[in-house]
Amino acid sequence: MMWWFAGVALALDPGTDALVASCSGGDLDGCAKAGAALMTAGDVAQGGALLAGACDRGHAVACYDLGSAVVQPTSPVYDPVQAGSLFSTACAINFAPACADLAELYRTGVGVVQDQSAAETLFGSACTDGVGGACAALVSFRADDERVLVHQACELGHARSCGRAGFLSEQTAGDDAAALKSFHRGCDLGDVESCHFVVLRTKGTEAVSALQKACELGAGESCQALGVMALKGAGLPTADAPSWLRKACELERGTACLMLGAMYLEGRGVTQDESMASTWMARACALGEASACR
Repeated sequence: MMWWFAGVALALDPGTDALVASCSGGDLDGCAKAGAALMTAGDVAQGGALLAGACDRGHAVACYDLGSAVVQPTSPVYDPVQAGSLFSTACAINFAPACADLAELYRTGVGVVQDQSAAETLFGSACTDGVGGACAALVSFRADDERVLVHQACELGHARSCGRAGFLSEQTAGDDAAALKSFHRGCDLGDVESCHFVVLRTKGTEAVSALQKACELGAGESCQALGVMALKGAGLPTADAPSWLRKACELERGTACLMLGAMYLEGRGVTQDESMASTWMARACALGEASACR
Protein backbone atom coordinates (compact mmCIF):
# COMPACT_ATOMS: atom_id res chain seq x y z
CA MET A 1 0.00 0.00 0.00
CA MET A 2 1.51 3.34 -1.03
CA TRP A 3 1.22 6.35 1.25
CA TRP A 4 2.03 10.02 1.07
CA PHE A 5 3.37 9.55 4.61
CA ALA A 6 6.12 7.17 3.50
CA GLY A 7 9.64 8.19 4.39
CA VAL A 8 8.64 10.76 7.03
CA ALA A 9 11.14 10.90 9.89
CA LEU A 10 9.27 10.76 13.15
CA ALA A 11 10.02 13.59 15.59
CA LEU A 12 8.28 12.03 18.56
CA ASP A 13 6.00 13.88 20.93
CA PRO A 14 7.13 12.99 24.48
CA GLY A 15 3.57 12.03 25.36
CA THR A 16 3.57 9.28 22.77
CA ASP A 17 7.07 7.90 23.44
CA ALA A 18 5.83 4.83 25.31
CA LEU A 19 3.24 4.00 22.66
CA VAL A 20 5.71 4.45 19.83
CA ALA A 21 8.23 2.32 21.68
CA SER A 22 5.67 -0.44 22.02
CA CYS A 23 4.86 0.00 18.34
CA SER A 24 8.55 -0.42 17.45
CA GLY A 25 8.46 -3.63 19.44
CA GLY A 26 5.65 -4.95 17.28
CA ASP A 27 2.61 -3.89 19.32
CA LEU A 28 0.02 -2.95 16.71
CA ASP A 29 -2.33 -1.53 19.33
CA GLY A 30 0.49 0.80 20.36
CA CYS A 31 0.97 1.87 16.75
CA ALA A 32 -2.73 2.54 16.31
CA LYS A 33 -3.07 4.48 19.56
CA ALA A 34 0.06 6.54 18.97
CA GLY A 35 -1.01 7.27 15.40
CA ALA A 36 -4.47 8.37 16.50
CA ALA A 37 -3.01 10.57 19.24
CA LEU A 38 -0.65 12.28 16.82
CA MET A 39 -3.42 12.82 14.27
CA THR A 40 -5.60 14.35 16.97
CA ALA A 41 -2.73 16.64 17.96
CA GLY A 42 -2.48 17.81 14.35
CA ASP A 43 0.62 15.85 13.37
CA VAL A 44 -1.00 14.30 10.32
CA ALA A 45 2.17 13.06 8.62
CA GLN A 46 3.60 11.21 11.60
CA GLY A 47 0.27 9.98 12.89
CA GLY A 48 -0.69 8.82 9.42
CA ALA A 49 2.56 6.93 9.02
CA LEU A 50 1.92 4.96 12.21
CA LEU A 51 -1.70 4.24 11.33
CA ALA A 52 -0.74 3.22 7.81
CA GLY A 53 1.88 0.81 9.08
CA ALA A 54 -0.53 -0.78 11.54
CA CYS A 55 -3.22 -0.99 8.89
CA ASP A 56 -0.81 -2.69 6.48
CA ARG A 57 -0.25 -5.31 9.17
CA GLY A 58 -3.96 -5.99 9.58
CA HIS A 59 -5.06 -3.69 12.43
CA ALA A 60 -8.67 -2.87 11.61
CA VAL A 61 -9.01 0.12 13.95
CA ALA A 62 -5.90 1.72 12.47
CA CYS A 63 -7.36 1.37 8.99
CA TYR A 64 -10.63 2.84 10.19
CA ASP A 65 -9.05 5.76 12.03
CA LEU A 66 -6.94 6.67 9.01
CA GLY A 67 -9.96 6.35 6.74
CA SER A 68 -11.96 8.59 9.07
CA ALA A 69 -9.22 11.21 8.80
CA VAL A 70 -8.88 11.24 5.03
CA VAL A 71 -12.63 11.15 4.35
CA GLN A 72 -13.13 14.58 5.94
CA PRO A 73 -13.35 17.30 3.24
CA THR A 74 -11.56 19.73 5.56
CA SER A 75 -8.64 17.38 6.12
CA PRO A 76 -5.29 18.47 4.65
CA VAL A 77 -5.00 14.92 3.29
CA TYR A 78 -8.57 14.60 2.02
CA ASP A 79 -8.80 11.54 -0.21
CA PRO A 80 -12.24 9.88 -0.33
CA VAL A 81 -11.00 7.18 -2.70
CA GLN A 82 -8.36 6.17 -0.19
CA ALA A 83 -10.96 6.36 2.56
CA GLY A 84 -13.11 3.87 0.68
CA SER A 85 -10.16 1.51 0.39
CA LEU A 86 -9.34 1.83 4.09
CA PHE A 87 -12.94 1.31 5.20
CA SER A 88 -13.16 -1.70 2.90
CA THR A 89 -10.03 -3.20 4.45
CA ALA A 90 -11.30 -2.65 8.00
CA CYS A 91 -14.77 -3.95 7.11
CA ALA A 92 -13.22 -7.12 5.68
CA ILE A 93 -11.56 -7.64 9.09
CA ASN A 94 -15.06 -7.47 10.59
CA PHE A 95 -14.87 -3.97 12.08
CA ALA A 96 -18.54 -3.00 11.87
CA PRO A 97 -18.20 0.81 12.06
CA ALA A 98 -16.02 0.69 8.95
CA CYS A 99 -18.72 -1.27 7.13
CA ALA A 100 -21.24 1.44 8.07
CA ASP A 101 -19.00 4.24 6.82
CA LEU A 102 -18.24 2.33 3.62
CA ALA A 103 -21.99 1.90 3.15
CA GLU A 104 -22.43 5.66 3.41
CA LEU A 105 -19.80 6.17 0.71
CA TYR A 106 -21.67 3.76 -1.57
CA ARG A 107 -24.95 5.47 -0.76
CA THR A 108 -23.63 8.89 -1.70
CA GLY A 109 -21.13 7.90 -4.38
CA VAL A 110 -18.27 9.67 -2.61
CA GLY A 111 -14.92 8.02 -3.31
CA VAL A 112 -16.59 4.97 -4.85
CA VAL A 113 -19.02 4.24 -7.66
CA GLN A 114 -22.48 4.82 -6.23
CA ASP A 115 -24.16 1.49 -5.49
CA GLN A 116 -27.38 1.48 -3.45
CA SER A 117 -27.49 -2.31 -3.28
CA ALA A 118 -24.00 -2.46 -1.79
CA ALA A 119 -24.94 0.32 0.63
CA GLU A 120 -27.99 -1.57 1.85
CA THR A 121 -26.03 -4.79 2.29
CA LEU A 122 -23.27 -3.08 4.25
CA PHE A 123 -25.67 -1.10 6.42
CA GLY A 124 -27.50 -4.35 7.15
CA SER A 125 -24.30 -6.10 8.13
CA ALA A 126 -23.20 -3.22 10.37
CA CYS A 127 -26.64 -3.04 11.99
CA THR A 128 -26.55 -6.76 12.77
CA ASP A 129 -23.10 -6.27 14.27
CA GLY A 130 -24.28 -3.53 16.63
CA VAL A 131 -23.89 -0.16 14.89
CA GLY A 132 -27.02 1.82 15.76
CA GLY A 133 -26.48 4.45 13.09
CA ALA A 134 -26.44 1.72 10.46
CA CYS A 135 -29.83 0.46 11.62
CA ALA A 136 -31.17 4.00 11.36
CA ALA A 137 -29.72 4.37 7.85
CA LEU A 138 -31.41 1.14 6.78
CA VAL A 139 -34.79 2.81 7.17
CA SER A 140 -34.28 4.61 3.84
CA PHE A 141 -33.96 1.20 2.18
CA ARG A 142 -36.51 -0.76 4.20
CA ALA A 143 -39.31 1.65 5.06
CA ASP A 144 -41.71 -1.15 5.98
CA ASP A 145 -39.36 -2.18 8.78
CA GLU A 146 -38.96 1.33 10.19
CA ARG A 147 -40.43 0.68 13.62
CA VAL A 148 -38.22 -2.36 14.22
CA LEU A 149 -35.12 -0.64 12.88
CA VAL A 150 -35.43 2.59 14.85
CA HIS A 151 -36.09 0.66 18.05
CA GLN A 152 -33.01 -1.43 17.36
CA ALA A 153 -30.99 1.70 16.59
CA CYS A 154 -32.18 3.30 19.83
CA GLU A 155 -31.26 0.27 21.90
CA LEU A 156 -27.81 0.33 20.28
CA GLY A 157 -27.29 3.91 21.39
CA HIS A 158 -28.33 5.98 18.38
CA ALA A 159 -29.93 8.86 20.26
CA ARG A 160 -31.91 10.47 17.45
CA SER A 161 -33.63 7.19 16.65
CA CYS A 162 -35.10 7.03 20.14
CA GLY A 163 -37.37 9.99 19.50
CA ARG A 164 -38.64 8.42 16.31
CA ALA A 165 -39.03 5.04 18.03
CA GLY A 166 -41.09 6.65 20.77
CA PHE A 167 -43.26 8.51 18.29
CA LEU A 168 -43.97 5.32 16.33
CA SER A 169 -44.78 3.38 19.51
CA GLU A 170 -47.21 6.08 20.52
CA GLN A 171 -48.82 6.86 17.19
CA THR A 172 -48.90 3.51 15.41
CA ALA A 173 -48.96 0.99 18.25
CA GLY A 174 -50.70 2.99 20.97
CA ASP A 175 -48.04 1.89 23.44
CA ASP A 176 -47.49 4.96 25.62
CA ALA A 177 -45.26 3.12 28.10
CA ALA A 178 -42.90 1.94 25.37
CA ALA A 179 -42.91 5.42 23.85
CA LEU A 180 -41.94 7.06 27.13
CA LYS A 181 -39.18 4.49 27.64
CA SER A 182 -37.73 5.36 24.24
CA PHE A 183 -37.98 9.09 24.91
CA HIS A 184 -36.19 8.65 28.23
CA ARG A 185 -33.42 6.66 26.58
CA GLY A 186 -33.02 9.24 23.84
CA CYS A 187 -32.82 12.00 26.43
CA ASP A 188 -30.23 10.07 28.45
CA LEU A 189 -28.21 9.59 25.26
CA GLY A 190 -28.22 13.31 24.54
CA ASP A 191 -31.13 13.90 22.17
CA VAL A 192 -32.76 17.22 23.10
CA GLU A 193 -35.96 16.45 21.21
CA SER A 194 -36.43 13.27 23.22
CA CYS A 195 -35.97 15.25 26.44
CA HIS A 196 -38.70 17.63 25.33
CA PHE A 197 -40.98 14.69 24.54
CA VAL A 198 -40.45 13.48 28.12
CA VAL A 199 -41.29 16.94 29.51
CA LEU A 200 -44.53 17.06 27.54
CA ARG A 201 -45.63 13.65 28.78
CA THR A 202 -44.63 13.71 32.44
CA LYS A 203 -44.93 15.85 35.57
CA GLY A 204 -42.99 16.68 38.69
CA THR A 205 -39.41 15.57 39.17
CA GLU A 206 -39.51 13.42 36.04
CA ALA A 207 -40.26 16.43 33.86
CA VAL A 208 -37.77 18.62 35.72
CA SER A 209 -34.99 16.07 35.23
CA ALA A 210 -35.67 15.98 31.50
CA LEU A 211 -35.64 19.78 31.34
CA GLN A 212 -32.33 19.86 33.19
CA LYS A 213 -30.82 17.36 30.79
CA ALA A 214 -32.03 19.37 27.79
CA CYS A 215 -30.57 22.52 29.32
CA GLU A 216 -27.23 20.77 29.85
CA LEU A 217 -27.35 19.79 26.17
CA GLY A 218 -27.66 23.44 25.15
CA ALA A 219 -31.40 23.90 24.77
CA GLY A 220 -31.86 27.50 25.89
CA GLU A 221 -35.63 27.26 26.04
CA SER A 222 -35.30 24.48 28.62
CA CYS A 223 -32.91 26.53 30.75
CA GLN A 224 -35.37 29.42 30.58
CA ALA A 225 -38.26 27.18 31.60
CA LEU A 226 -36.26 26.01 34.61
CA GLY A 227 -35.56 29.60 35.55
CA VAL A 228 -39.24 30.48 35.39
CA MET A 229 -40.13 27.42 37.47
CA ALA A 230 -37.55 28.42 40.08
CA LEU A 231 -38.88 31.97 40.21
CA LYS A 232 -42.35 30.61 40.86
CA GLY A 233 -41.09 28.07 43.38
CA ALA A 234 -42.56 25.31 41.24
CA GLY A 235 -40.43 22.33 42.18
CA LEU A 236 -37.08 24.15 42.15
CA PRO A 237 -35.36 26.39 44.71
CA THR A 238 -35.99 30.07 44.06
CA ALA A 239 -32.31 30.72 44.64
CA ASP A 240 -31.51 28.71 41.50
CA ALA A 241 -33.45 31.03 39.19
CA PRO A 242 -30.55 33.38 38.34
CA SER A 243 -28.22 30.56 37.29
CA TRP A 244 -30.83 28.96 35.04
CA LEU A 245 -31.76 32.29 33.46
CA ARG A 246 -28.09 33.21 33.02
CA LYS A 247 -27.45 29.99 31.15
CA ALA A 248 -30.55 30.54 29.01
CA CYS A 249 -29.42 34.08 28.23
CA GLU A 250 -25.97 32.82 27.27
CA LEU A 251 -27.77 30.45 24.92
CA GLU A 252 -29.41 33.49 23.31
CA ARG A 253 -32.84 33.40 24.87
CA GLY A 254 -33.73 37.09 24.95
CA THR A 255 -36.60 36.72 27.40
CA ALA A 256 -34.26 35.09 29.91
CA CYS A 257 -31.84 38.01 29.57
CA LEU A 258 -34.72 40.43 30.14
CA MET A 259 -35.90 38.56 33.23
CA LEU A 260 -32.39 38.42 34.62
CA GLY A 261 -31.92 42.13 34.02
CA ALA A 262 -35.17 42.86 35.84
CA MET A 263 -34.06 40.74 38.80
CA TYR A 264 -30.85 42.74 39.15
CA LEU A 265 -32.71 46.02 38.69
CA GLU A 266 -35.20 45.18 41.42
CA GLY A 267 -32.87 43.19 43.67
CA ARG A 268 -35.22 40.22 43.43
CA GLY A 269 -33.41 36.99 44.26
CA VAL A 270 -30.03 38.71 43.71
CA THR A 271 -28.16 41.66 45.16
CA GLN A 272 -29.44 44.80 43.46
CA ASP A 273 -26.93 45.95 40.86
CA GLU A 274 -27.83 48.51 38.22
CA SER A 275 -24.64 47.83 36.26
CA MET A 276 -25.45 44.12 36.00
CA ALA A 277 -29.04 44.98 35.15
CA SER A 278 -27.85 47.18 32.27
CA THR A 279 -25.56 44.41 31.01
CA TRP A 280 -28.34 41.83 30.84
CA MET A 281 -30.87 44.31 29.44
CA ALA A 282 -28.43 45.23 26.68
CA ARG A 283 -28.06 41.55 25.86
CA ALA A 284 -31.84 41.17 25.79
CA CYS A 285 -32.17 44.18 23.50
CA ALA A 286 -29.57 42.76 21.12
CA LEU A 287 -31.57 39.54 21.02
CA GLY A 288 -34.74 41.35 19.98
CA GLU A 289 -36.49 42.14 23.25
CA ALA A 290 -37.78 45.64 22.43
CA SER A 291 -38.81 46.43 26.01
CA ALA A 292 -35.19 46.03 27.11
CA CYS A 293 -33.98 48.69 24.66
CA ARG A 294 -35.40 51.68 26.53
